[in-house]
Amino acid sequence: DIIEHLRDSGGVNSLRLPVGDFQFVEYGPYPGCVDGGLDYIDLLLDWAYERGISVLFDIHTARDSQNGFDNSGQALGFSWTSALSSEFAGFTTFEHWPVRTANWIGTFDPQFAKYTDINHKNIEHSLEVIRRIVDRYGGHPAVLGLEPLNEPWQYTPLHVLKRFYWEGYLIVKKKAPYWKYIMHDSFRLTAWAGFMDGCPERALDTHIYQAWRDPDTRIGVYTDACQAKNLLYQVEKDFGPVVVGEWSLATDNCAMWLSTFQFDCS
Repeated sequence: DIIEHLRDSGGVNSLRLPVGDFQFVEYGPYPGCVDGGLDYIDLLLDWAYERGISVLFDIHTARDSQNGFDNSGQALGFSWTSALSSEFAGFTTFEHWPVRTANWIGTFDPQFAKYTDINHKNIEHSLEVIRRIVDRYGGHPAVLGLEPLNEPWQYTPLHVLKRFYWEGYLIVKKKAPYWKYIMHDSFRLTAWAGFMDGCPERALDTHIYQAWRDPDTRIGVYTDACQAKNLLYQVEKDFGPVVVGEWSLATDNCAMWLSTFQFDCS
């Protein structure tokens, strides 16, 4: 019903489907949590194809977290900001983002904001996930393509990330040559000029959330949107196709549970 509603809206011709790496190569703490999930992916692809809608696979998680956000499958760092024994539950809070941990690519040193080593085992794990997705769905007519990793954070060593993207691209093109290959910009949209220049069917993904900016006036939000438009235009000249794979019309992050347990913007 949802797919038919999107199709009938006249504004949707493709879906971005977030999947967990643990759905294809199991590891703790997830075994058993998503049993049957691949069957529903199969159904979704069939439903989409029957209704003329394509599907982009988005590998949304990575072992040991690629960004420290909970959307990576694990939120590995947080600190309590209230005394649990002396305050009632309504005041129980924590902070997560300032102390988040992202060890997919290696061991991160928060003091110097850099990685002290590279975890090649985790990288190979992620490449194996790509292989399994291509092996299972390479011939399905609904698949538009694949995004090899969602939102690797800005401290990810760029040369290592680019090598990972290259190796993933070769895996995809070997068995699914017509798939699109869409790479997240790692929150560094201007760092990709000339990368994989001349390679067919590759694009860059960037995510635009004005809600995470400092509070601003209506004119300020409008000006920021115009600046983003101009930046996207320049990146398309320097790199090539750009997709805004995630966005929101929200202008603040005051929603309950979003930033902490009981965050209050009032």
